[in-house]
Amino acid sequence: MLASTGGRELGADTTLTLQPSASLRPGSAYRLRIDGATTRELKGADGAARAPVDLPLIAAGEPPPEPKAAPKAKTKRTRRR
Repeated sequence: MLASTGGRELGADTTLTLQPSASLRPGSAYRLRIDGATTRELKGADGAARAPVDLPLIAAGEPPPEPKAAPKAKTKRTRRR
């Protein structure tokens, strides 16, 4: 979950604008879920309940490189006699 602020414009079409509170990681997958705030139901202009909507998203940009593994420490061998 990633908190965001937003606004909406109602009219013939509804426009939702979201601003995440933290930066998205480039190339990472996210899911935008739209549902009702109280009853978890969206309502159409006719008042009928609509199912929640899930939209898969991928943030624009190249993903950051994978972190390099730390080099293994060399172990000192002991001689057996």
